[in-house]
Amino acid sequence: AGNYLPNNRNITEKEFSAQWQVLNLNRNYSQVMVDFNTSNIKDIESSSFGVNFKIPVEQYQQSMRSAKYAILIILLTFGVIFFTEIMNKTRIHALQYLLVGLALCLFYSLLLSFSEHVGFNPAYLLSSALTIILVGGYMFGITKKKKPSLIMSGLLTILYIYIFVLIQLETFALLAGSLGLFIILAIVMHFSKKIDWFNE
Repeated sequence: AGNYLPNNRNITEKEFSAQWQVLNLNRNYSQVMVDFNTSNIKDIESSSFGVNFKIPVEQYQQSMRSAKYAILIILLTFGVIFFTEIMNKTRIHALQYLLVGLALCLFYSLLLSFSEHVGFNPAYLLSSALTIILVGGYMFGITKKKKPSLIMSGLLTILYIYIFVLIQLETFALLAGSLGLFIILAIVMHFSKKIDWFNE
């Protein structure tokens, strides 16, 4: 970074080294200053050089990034519950929707808590598995049918894998996110066509 490139540099998987050689002829200010003023400070700052470190995304940042997708996961889960309610002629109370929403919100608390002890990736796996089991089991308890609970568990598994991949991506995160949302919307539109909204 800065105004000068190193003369020599060596980069390996574990370390790097760099050497600069800056002569007083290369700079906008003299080697000895008699009258020091504001313009000298700007000249000195403009001739700075060095190395900027790229800090990898750490567990708290990853947890924050995953929390940004919370609304998407909750709305899609509610959408699946709603479609299940209409297609299977099963009445699901608003309180049951709320309990499922609370279970999905608790995922982020579990994720943050576990990641402080075991790291982000194992914490994500453990938190998502617990949430999927909880919500899938609850859906089975509500509907008394295996198919809706398996669909719910499968949907949450796909969503959590999708979010995990998005969190790991850096360069293509926006593209992958946009394409994923497009596919999800297309699936929702496809299933909504099969419902006779006026006779239900």
